[in-house]
Amino acid sequence: MDIIQSRFNQKYIFFIAAGFVATFLISLALLQLFAALLFFGWLFEKNKSKGINIPVLIVLAFGFVRIISIIFSKHFDSSIVAVQKELLFYTTLVALSFYIKTFSRNYIIRLIEIFIHSGAIVALIGIILFSLGKVHRAQSFGSGYATFSTYLVVVLMFILSFHSYFKSREKLILWIAETSLIISGIILAMGRADIAIAILLGLIIIFFRKVTIGKLSITFFVAFVITFAALQLNSEESQKRVADPTTLSDRDILYEGFFDLALEHPLFGFGPRTFHDIFPHKEKLADKKVGSWHNDFVQTYLESGIFALILLLFLIYTVFAKANWVIFKPKRMITIEPEKFAAIFGFIAVLLSGLTGVFLYSPIISLLFAFLISLFSYFFYLNEVF
Repeated sequence: MDIIQSRFNQKYIFFIAAGFVATFLISLALLQLFAALLFFGWLFEKNKSKGINIPVLIVLAFGFVRIISIIFSKHFDSSIVAVQKELLFYTTLVALSFYIKTFSRNYIIRLIEIFIHSGAIVALIGIILFSLGKVHRAQSFGSGYATFSTYLVVVLMFILSFHSYFKSREKLILWIAETSLIISGIILAMGRADIAIAILLGLIIIFFRKVTIGKLSITFFVAFVITFAALQLNSEESQKRVADPTTLSDRDILYEGFFDLALEHPLFGFGPRTFHDIFPHKEKLADKKVGSWHNDFVQTYLESGIFALILLLFLIYTVFAKANWVIFKPKRMITIEPEKFAAIFGFIAVLLSGLTGVFLYSPIISLLFAFLISLFSYFFYLNEVF
């Protein structure tokens, strides 16, 4: 297999890719602009098909099934909106997976560093907005707290995995400051599932990547101080959560609706974006603004049927299989490169978040998912070439 090369200057392509990873939750308009520029450039590449390997093909097949489910939808007016809402995910994936394969490892590391630093800035924005009482739960510009929280959990996976890259005194201070902000942001977003995911996966990374107790002690202390100070300034939502810690956020009613509908359209589903059209227990919902199934696997099955769900599960299987199931090989986990380690745990974090939220159908998290798939596509491509 030949090495993939772009017809454009690599520095320009890297600048656009860096802009893409830097603008998650900072500016949706800029994020979409950089994604569009990547796709526009990809259209004029001579060998663009070389960037498409198995993970990308599976996602494209998934998109094809989504189109079929739109065609057969009984609520076509609701479903056709998915074309506009979800098209950017597929165009970004094919372009980003191509261009990332043209980068050297140094460029990949720099791209990840920009992703980490931007995540810390997003966390700071969310903490400030929360502390000033502008929002009830920490979030960034134009994003809800759930998107904010999921995004920061993924960033946390990367910054913990890359702790050894922050070697000098100045970089160590930066690592502590950024990690503290990210942890505090996750806590102040008050998403219990994401907090649990962050703790579970964070502890595994700390063990495998041998993050020292000294660094962790200072980081947790700083995160505690930031969180405590923010809660003193804005305690309304936290008091509600403490008063009712066991609430299911209507998820028990959502699952009841799922079981009621599960056998009605098993092949191609009811059609994308049809929650409001088909949900049978709206009167039971405490939150009348609920607009999705709050579970990407349930939503995929009900909207696009069993074929789409199988493709999603096959994508997950393919990623772990092509990574040689390294997550079950402790000795290998200790020695793999930090960028691969971070991508694996970022991927797992997104999948786990999909059990209580959405990532495939979120305008922002879906693009983050495209970034993670592109990284895996890059790693698998390197294995094939070398």
